[in-house]
Amino acid sequence: MIRLTDLTGLASVLLMFVAAVVAVASSLLAWRARRQRSRASPALDTEQAAASQRAWLLAIALLSTVVLCLPWHGMPLVAYPRALTGDLSIVLVVLLLRGLLRRLARVSVISAAPELADRWVLHTSIVGAAMLLYPASLQIGAFDPYRWGFGSFVFLAALLVYCLAAWHRALYLSATVVSLAVLAWAVGWYESSNLWTYLLDPMLAVYAAGAMIVSALRAARFRWHSLALILAALAWLFLGLLGREPWKADEAYSFGIVYSILEEQRWLVPTLAGEPFVEKPPLVFWLAALCASAVSALMQLAPFSWIPAELALAAHEAARLANVVIVLTTAAILAWAAIRAGLGRIGMVSVVVLLAGTPSFLLFTRYLTADMGLLAGAAFACLGLVALLRGDRDTGVWLGVAAATGLLSKGLLLPAVLAFSCFLLSALNPKARSTATLKHYGIALLVFLLLGGAWPLALYSHDPQLFHTWIWDNNFGRFLGYNRLGPPADRWNLLAGMLAALLPLWPLALITVFRKRRALFSDPLLGPLLFGLCWLGVLLISSSSRTGYALPAAVPLSLVAAAALAAPAPWVNRWLHENVWPRRLLFAVGVLALSLVAAAKLFYVLTRPASALGSSKISLLALSFTALLLFCAGMALRGGKPARLAVLWAGTVTAVFALAIALFLPGADKKSGFRGVFGEAAIRLNPHAGCVASLALGESERGMLHYYTGVQTLRFEVDEAKARECPQWLEQQRRIDQAEKFGCKGGREVWRGGRPENTFDVFRVCKRE
Repeated sequence: MIRLTDLTGLASVLLMFVAAVVAVASSLLAWRARRQRSRASPALDTEQAAASQRAWLLAIALLSTVVLCLPWHGMPLVAYPRALTGDLSIVLVVLLLRGLLRRLARVSVISAAPELADRWVLHTSIVGAAMLLYPASLQIGAFDPYRWGFGSFVFLAALLVYCLAAWHRALYLSATVVSLAVLAWAVGWYESSNLWTYLLDPMLAVYAAGAMIVSALRAARFRWHSLALILAALAWLFLGLLGREPWKADEAYSFGIVYSILEEQRWLVPTLAGEPFVEKPPLVFWLAALCASAVSALMQLAPFSWIPAELALAAHEAARLANVVIVLTTAAILAWAAIRAGLGRIGMVSVVVLLAGTPSFLLFTRYLTADMGLLAGAAFACLGLVALLRGDRDTGVWLGVAAATGLLSKGLLLPAVLAFSCFLLSALNPKARSTATLKHYGIALLVFLLLGGAWPLALYSHDPQLFHTWIWDNNFGRFLGYNRLGPPADRWNLLAGMLAALLPLWPLALITVFRKRRALFSDPLLGPLLFGLCWLGVLLISSSSRTGYALPAAVPLSLVAAAALAAPAPWVNRWLHENVWPRRLLFAVGVLALSLVAAAKLFYVLTRPASALGSSKISLLALSFTALLLFCAGMALRGGKPARLAVLWAGTVTAVFALAIALFLPGADKKSGFRGVFGEAAIRLNPHAGCVASLALGESERGMLHYYTGVQTLRFEVDEAKARECPQWLEQQRRIDQAEKFGCKGGREVWRGGRPENTFDVFRVCKRE
């Protein structure tokens, strides 16, 4: 015997599927009608077209109803999806029925004058109820609101007040759907006796949340290209920071310092695996340690305690959030500098998009290193130099903050380049050598000494020898080349690498210089331009340098390059507005690349799931993000509004970057990470043997060994006598020609290993006889 509850449940699910089919068919018919109207020269009869569309929709609705009611193995087809979806809430059923009537018969049911406000209130109420109910089902929180659905008088009274208030404010849709839900619960319309089943279901919550987001975007006059830009910004901030281990070389020892700060709480003197490490100042390490501590404290709170351990951020991932803070700070200060330089709102957006769309910027900002602080320091320097020629009162403050940030991030490099830039600016522009400007220089020097001089002074008071090591060996020694702490500079290769790393900024900056010519000497952009050129010049004459050190020059160059895009040449505007095929070709290439990468990943996941290319966790996230970005870009192209050149470039670079993450990140992580090799080595090391020595173990390796195993080694290079007293040691052989120095001399080898797909480094665990 068929029960009433079964019939009502099947009818609700049938209504959902019919409504979905009608919605899709309505969109297709509307698209077909628009194409016909655009192709036909005379105007079509809109009333006749609307009647024809309603007839088609009615036929499609009747056909889908008949098909879904056909029996199969003793049950109608609609009964099978009901096993997955369950009964729909009465609220969703009423909304679906209302939408069908409006589509098929052009009948407005439960409508009122403030219909937008009515729907907004209803959607807000649904989302609020979902946020109240569903977390409790995951055992989050101290109370269970699901009990209220079993006839709670307070709950029923609250719903009554809600309905009366909604009716009083002419919000008839909100009042009606809630009243019908309560009435259906009272007569036992469904099998469930809980009122929540009649009021709310997951699909209704998802629909309401999506409707609120769409309404908010429409109210803010957002378009698809704006949403694509927001997605690109999220990629610039987070993609590549999560889902991987610390990589050799700079990031591994940088996080080793951060981990030592977290473990030992020594904030004044950075330490690496128990030894003082003053090669770099500690500003970025402090920020990373604060981010990791904040995330750790947040994860211990009750609302986040339900997150599984495999989904929670690891300490090194939480520390990388310092990069997000630095990038956001850099973008905000740089946008402010663009406004002060007179580039307007277009220049404010262009400068951020240009910087973030620079491939080298996307690459190097994925690593947690001390050099990240130079980006913020360069942004402060640009703001101060722009304000210098404008005569702003806060000029000295920003120049002092820039010099202090640079000093605490990298050392004397940025303060020296900034001082030389101010000297050149004074020689080229009379405003930069006036009496008022000298006051700004005095304020800048005072701010620099107060903010930047505190740590060096404290370091000198704590240990003068460490201060001498930092100031002479790691600043002057690197620049002059009387030590070998950094890679030697190959001038021509370095110049070629810097030109490649700063594309497309320097060609656009050249366009700005060509346009302004003599007017540039009185333009506020002269200061940032000189700062960028001085930075590159200092790197070229330095004895120790590499391409990554040129990244801070991208900050001032992006500001100068944005001036070329703020007022593009007429032929550029005409080309972008009149030609649609370049954008469509770019979109087609993106879709083809996404399809190929997704097919390649699927092949490796199915055939070689244990390989690096078969790893799919981070790849699935990157591919999903790329698909969403391309969808938004395609919808923006469909709208017909031409995107700006900078936005097109940034979107393309972001899509390529996301695809590269999806394809290569798992393999690069296995090749550059240390978790696997040190996990195996830790099994052979006896933590109760007294001590562990190390031979030729690099800075990155010592930091990661401490992080993964908790072992701090006694190095042969520091104290050979004490190291020889240890019953076990770990050695690292980097090249084949070093074999005579290694091989567990004076002991026996108990383990040998290395990082997968890396044949350069060989690690051995040795024990004395």
